[in-house]
Amino acid sequence: MAFYSSQRFEDICERETGVLLKLDVLGAKLTSFAIGGPISYYCVVDSIEDLKSLLKYLKSRSEKLLIMGAGSNILIPDEGIRGVVARLGRAFHFCQKAGPQSFVVGAASPIMSLSRMLSDEGYSGLEFAGGIPGSAGGALTMNAGAHGSSMSDIVTGARVLSADGEVLDLTKDDFRFVYRNAGLPEGMIVLSVNIELTESNREKTKRTRQEMLKERRARQPLQFASAGSVFKNPSMEKPAGLLIEKAGLKGVRIGGAEISKLHANWIINPAKDAKAVDVLALMKLCKQRVLDMAGIELEAEIKVW
Repeated sequence: MAFYSSQRFEDICERETGVLLKLDVLGAKLTSFAIGGPISYYCVVDSIEDLKSLLKYLKSRSEKLLIMGAGSNILIPDEGIRGVVARLGRAFHFCQKAGPQSFVVGAASPIMSLSRMLSDEGYSGLEFAGGIPGSAGGALTMNAGAHGSSMSDIVTGARVLSADGEVLDLTKDDFRFVYRNAGLPEGMIVLSVNIELTESNREKTKRTRQEMLKERRARQPLQFASAGSVFKNPSMEKPAGLLIEKAGLKGVRIGGAEISKLHANWIINPAKDAKAVDVLALMKLCKQRVLDMAGIELEAEIKVW
């Protein structure tokens, strides 16, 4: 990146945008994978205006801004990130009722907490997210899903910030939902998400969420550091985990990273000493073995920064 000196860039940025940049924050401390080297500049942005100012300032320097949600679907390189990474702060944590069954939720709101709160209040539609460790904005961006449901089933719109710094209100028709992708243009930042649920019986919705979470805990290694499912499922009939398992790779380790013995589409960091290169080597091995065995090319679901 075209920074002058770290001190000068930090000072100028704070003066012009009001955003305080922290230097060399370890990426491993910000992600569920517990992997990653230092991030040159990291900040938490607490308002839309601050975010717009930061985006404008970086654009004037021909620099990009990376937005980190909950950090639950990201692999940060061992050498870290030479750039600016921002996380949305407290102003983006909210859930407001917008109609009898509709809600507006802040992009930084934990999707698991929203699932628990809304299902406990008797609203159905978000129970599937009871075990998804991400933010509402991240869940929308990747069209997160589980148990046969996904964000596309309940999203009716969103407020976003374009790459040019313009706040836009999108409707469902503006999205191009496909499996694990909402079709948002590159550089677009989700600020809030509009969802439509169904009023139901509180005990029923609560029980449904709890049963889904129990099933998830039984078949996924949630107790270990990871980024969740590593690869997208090629099809419902041929899920990535089954293909990797048939390729004989369950339990295979490289360095500190391991293909889970419980679910082959999860690469875990059991002792939190794995490197990004270990994970990438396991991903490469999985892709090659599955391609050789089944002629299927696996596509990564996690984001490698």
